[in-house]
Amino acid sequence: ALIFFAYIGFEDIANIAEEVKEPARNLPRAIIYSIIITTILYCLTAISVVSILPYEDLATSPAPLSDVASKMLGPIGGILMSFIALFATANTVLIMMIVTSRMMYGMARDKALPEGLSKVSPKFRTPALAVLVTMILTIIPLFLGDISIVANATVFGVLITFFLVNLSLIVLRKKKPELDRPFKQKPNIGWLPIVALLGCIVCLGLLFTFNLLIIIVQIVIILCGLVVFYAMKSKIETKAEK
Repeated sequence: ALIFFAYIGFEDIANIAEEVKEPARNLPRAIIYSIIITTILYCLTAISVVSILPYEDLATSPAPLSDVASKMLGPIGGILMSFIALFATANTVLIMMIVTSRMMYGMARDKALPEGLSKVSPKFRTPALAVLVTMILTIIPLFLGDISIVANATVFGVLITFFLVNLSLIVLRKKKPELDRPFKQKPNIGWLPIVALLGCIVCLGLLFTFNLLIIIVQIVIILCGLVVFYAMKSKIETKAEK
């Protein structure tokens, strides 16, 4: 299930819906195209890699792409690939911090988080406090020592989120058929969306592949989230009534 980490990120497109022209039309297309393009690029990369080095060697290597670059270009290739990986990782972290701070800002604006996180810097026109909190939360996992724990916990949390998103589509189709739905998901069996059903099954199946430590870590994170939610519940309900 850890490989799923390589494909997450497309869902963050929804967080910039307010800044997109015709979001009902363009967001679904952007998400679908990003998944297709990413899948094609990863498949082509995998085919290229196994064409250069035996898969047995790649399976035991901590840095297979660096090994491939060294094979093709010599020692300089491995060094070059390391720098590329470093900058790519920094770019990914930066994008995720921007998206997460934006999400935190939106939740604070809806009273689901402390209102201070929704304050915008008059100079930079950005949610400065939300960005700062996101940066701190990003640094904390570094002290765990084993980055695989962070990656696995992230994937576990994302799978839970995706499961709930797919489940909500199924439930809302039945309970609130009158809702406006600019994007129509097909195929369906009656009111039941097949893609959402398959999404629930796949996500649930992958959740059972994680070890006990990752499950415990994620349970602790969820409990922390529940504490914050119930602490802010009255404000959320007040805003919903308005």
